Amino acid sequence: MIKVQRLCALALGATCAQLSSAQSSVTLYGLIDTGITWSSNQHGSSNLEMSSGKLSGTRWGMRVTENFGGGWRALGVLENGFNSANGAALQNGRMFGRQAYIGVSGVSYGTLLFGRQYTPLALYGGFLTAALRWGTSLMVHPLDLDLLGGTTRFNNAVDYESPNYGGVTYKLQYAFSNQAQGAAGTGFTNNREWGGAIRYVGHGLTLSAAYTQIDRPDAASNANGAVVGDYQSALPLWVRQVDITLSGAASSTAALVVGSQKTGMIATLYSLDRWSVGAVVSRTLLNDNSVTRASTASLNGKGSLSLNVAEFNLTYQASPANYTGVMVTYSGAQFRSGATDTSPHWWQVGIANDYFLSKRTDVYVAAAYETGSSRDAIAQITLNAPSSTRTEAGVSVGLRHRF
Repeated sequence: MIKVQRLCALALGATCAQLSSAQSSVTLYGLIDTGITWSSNQHGSSNLEMSSGKLSGTRWGMRVTENFGGGWRALGVLENGFNSANGAALQNGRMFGRQAYIGVSGVSYGTLLFGRQYTPLALYGGFLTAALRWGTSLMVHPLDLDLLGGTTRFNNAVDYESPNYGGVTYKLQYAFSNQAQGAAGTGFTNNREWGGAIRYVGHGLTLSAAYTQIDRPDAASNANGAVVGDYQSALPLWVRQVDITLSGAASSTAALVVGSQKTGMIATLYSLDRWSVGAVVSRTLLNDNSVTRASTASLNGKGSLSLNVAEFNLTYQASPANYTGVMVTYSGAQFRSGATDTSPHWWQVGIANDYFLSKRTDVYVAAAYETGSSRDAIAQITLNAPSSTRTEAGVSVGLRHRF
């Protein structure tokens, strides 16, 4: 009997030791980014506006972790996006529209996450672009068509990230349509996303490659799929402005539905002393598109859109608190819709400075200019309203604080 009691005491003590070693935490965090933005042309007029999130999207969130021991832990994030200029919720009014996921991580096995997340392409490639590093959304690639600006998140996503193998990690994602095969539209593939990315970091060099495919993201027959409400918000505005330019109409009711999207990218960044030089190349194909209700009759019908982007950026760190960067981007497109077949292309240049007043607070100024090749190469350097012509300039000044 005494031996049994001793064994029970030892077992209970081991269990209590394991429980006491498990540590959990809940962290509240956030970021407020507010400034003033001037645009030379939005639908034909200049604009001076208070803007939110030009350098980093304004947000607040909760991060939870619990260590199980043995290198395992549970983790989750709930992150809300809002407009700091007026307090309005973003991401179509979602409570946690930026991110909402839960998962488990093992030191030797990687991380598995479930919920609303960014695509691996945006996470491994977007933060190598000038726009997300220091350039503001003035320097996002045309229409954020290649998703590197991080404006689109994916619902119902399962995401796996590998452990670090000598500087190399990879990330895989599948976002469910949540629709049965026999349902309306194309069933199981109706509004789904999948893709992956690989990245190397070491010796001052970051090198990444990624691919993302989205099937029927604009499917009206599936409001519970991978992409709902925040996919390609700038592209339909661009199509309407092209319609206005070609038809001469005062306004446009043109509607665009995208059939599928395939995007691939390669990006690199190399840092040496105070200098960093980066390059990003992406190719995006939108197929099985449909334009309706356009005033330009030749735009109505089926079509496709391809966009090739090449960006070069250079950063100089004058001091630990002061960063200055310049960027040059060339973008070439092939736009087919109905009887219209054009090949617009754009050049874009930008310069920005980011100065940290403290570890949590910084001020920034950025300027960009974009010019297109033809009448239908409508400029749109911000993610808001497009220009009425093939040129546009913009300047943003802002204050950012993290907490």
